[in-house]
Amino acid sequence: MNEKERAKFKEETRDGFQAFCNYLNDEKVDLLLADEMLGVVENGFVSEDELVNALKNKKPNVEVALSGRKTFPSLIEVANLVSTIDATKHYFDEGVPAREGIEY
Repeated sequence: MNEKERAKFKEETRDGFQAFCNYLNDEKVDLLLADEMLGVVENGFVSEDELVNALKNKKPNVEVALSGRKTFPSLIEVANLVSTIDATKHYFDEGVPAREGIEY
């Protein structure tokens, strides 16, 4: 991603994080899956503290599942479920850049 694409992605990610926070407190939601949320934190689009605070302030009945490659002890402590993913084989290793609509 170039800088312009990264800025746009960060803005969209922040919007998505706000929606995630809203769902955490929605009476109609009882399960929320945030695929690659840990990558969002790892790449600095959302801080670890922001995510921890959102999880601490969620409705008690909401089960949360987070996925990503890197785990954070503070998130493991407050999350209902944290899944980590290890790439056995990935085309990034062959130099294929991130593609719009696939990786971002």
